Amino acid sequence: MVMQKIWSRLPEDSATFAHRLQRTDSLPRDEIRRVRREEQGEVYSWDELEAGFDILRHSHRTDRLIVFRHGKTNYNHLNRVSGQHDTMLSETGRHQAAHLRTVLPPHLDLIVCSALSRTVETMMLGVPADRRQHVPVLVDSRLNEVNLGELQGRRRRHLPEFEAGDLDYAPPEGETYRDAARRCFSSVLDIYRVFRQVGGAERTAAVFCHAGVLRILSTLGGGYRSPAAVFDIDIGNAEFVSLQACRTALPNFWAIEP
Repeated sequence: MVMQKIWSRLPEDSATFAHRLQRTDSLPRDEIRRVRREEQGEVYSWDELEAGFDILRHSHRTDRLIVFRHGKTNYNHLNRVSGQHDTMLSETGRHQAAHLRTVLPPHLDLIVCSALSRTVETMMLGVPADRRQHVPVLVDSRLNEVNLGELQGRRRRHLPEFEAGDLDYAPPEGETYRDAARRCFSSVLDIYRVFRQVGGAERTAAVFCHAGVLRILSTLGGGYRSPAAVFDIDIGNAEFVSLQACRTALPNFWAIEP
């Protein structure tokens, strides 16, 4: 497991995670794109995910994931679809990201962000450099935004497929929400598994990702009974949700494929 290998090197020196941990303290903005030498983690089957989250739910572990959406980008200002286009934060977005320092938990065991520049930049501005020096930082492309194919870069518009809760709709050259959910849930399961295997007191990870990913991950917190509810979830820029291991449940509608 990729996460296990990374965690095992933490106690010695969190600044030496080879090609997967980057020192971002002094990087200018035009070099943020380089902080993406991540390795694709495993994407589990639905059976593996259901079994893994069931074990977590009965583990009594209280480990937490604080999941942040990135700050505002120029695409957000223009009401355009970002998807996996590698957009950067706007000036407003950078201020939003810096403000996250005031809401970070007092203790972090792990920092994880997607491989897209806007989340890396949000993480760099939102987590002070002195804290990053003592916490492992993992770039995980499984947390990249949902690939919306030909819609990316275009003005946002109403999609009846999403309104109807169609998890298997993919725009041309894009991916379905169901496929995106498998990779996102796989990343979260790996984080929780590492915390459980390391043991000890409650552990906390700060996770930096995207609106579509947050829609998906929010359903782990319970209370979502239909696929249509996924597309009603709206987490603003630089807002967050909190997930806890023992209260994590995978809704049935994700694993039921047509």
